[in-house]
Amino acid sequence: METKRVEIATLVRAGHTTSNIIKELNVSKATVCRVRKRLADGDDLKNKPRSGRPVKIRPNQVKTAFEAMPTMKMSELARRSPWTHPPCPRLSKQQVGGH
Repeated sequence: METKRVEIATLVRAGHTTSNIIKELNVSKATVCRVRKRLADGDDLKNKPRSGRPVKIRPNQVKTAFEAMPTMKMSELARRSPWTHPPCPRLSKQQVGGH
């Protein structure tokens, strides 16, 4: 999306109308208006930081747990794990080197 914003900004600076930019780049009017507002406010066109909790566990930690108990089901590992929000539903055994 960042590249689209740069393209939109280039066309805005070149004097293109909003409707022209919408047709040429196949973007919504709201997108063009947001980019115009960012330019007018002097804001950066880069993505802004997202909210959310940072990941506290890495896939290699899950892999280590599976290697220690290779026959355990993911659901059981999730229940027994010390992690508040285990990533087990998002990781498959293949991703962590299981069978």
